[in-house]
Amino acid sequence: MEGLEKLKQSATGVQYPSIMSVTKKVLQIDTLPSYWEVRYIILSLGKRRWLRFCSRFSLFNVETAEFVRALSDVLKYLPNLRLEVCAGSGKLSYWLKKFGVDIIATDDYSWKLRRSRFNVEKLSIEEALEKYNPRTVLGSWIPANEKHGESILSFSSVEYFIDIGEGPGADSSWMHAIDPHEIRDFANQFGFNVLFLPISNWAVSQTDEPTPWGITNKTKVILFVKFKEEQKGNNYSAFKF
Repeated sequence: MEGLEKLKQSATGVQYPSIMSVTKKVLQIDTLPSYWEVRYIILSLGKRRWLRFCSRFSLFNVETAEFVRALSDVLKYLPNLRLEVCAGSGKLSYWLKKFGVDIIATDDYSWKLRRSRFNVEKLSIEEALEKYNPRTVLGSWIPANEKHGESILSFSSVEYFIDIGEGPGADSSWMHAIDPHEIRDFANQFGFNVLFLPISNWAVSQTDEPTPWGITNKTKVILFVKFKEEQKGNNYSAFKF
């Protein structure tokens, strides 16, 4: 593979990143690859090898510099206390803090990682909600159990909930049983409106794969916004960027 990279560089004059250097950025807590570096890795490895790599290291969401920066800009608009659930290794919260976001990372440690966790408090979703009474909750690739998402939306202190994953109707999502066209009706039952955030354009996941025009973009970033009493029944949100 390294020989192929050198051949490409000599033929095109373009300096491609080393696959090994980018995978190290992906796996290490204190390094953050760019979207374009991860895109290059997926195109180089192909669908099966990319999925094998992610599965080996328990990677679902692969943090990129562009995505974390964009997510931090959103979170800075949202109130404290900010809580991340299902934080895994803690890399997302680690970098959000680097970008100026005050957030607490939690995980129930049920998933065995081949990487170390960094500053992640061992708490289930329910335990974390009860302990911290957050106003803003962030969840990345929450397991496919609808009770997880519903417990967040029904918790009294929660005003904003950002879900990162494949979204309604996807087998991997806690919203797997929800028709994508009915997501707003579902959210309204809990007193929330829904916004699909365009920052998902910078998101990369283990399920993405090469295409003739780049890579697929299967990740959705959904912001649930609790509406005020006087807004109930309206299909809009008071939240604006």
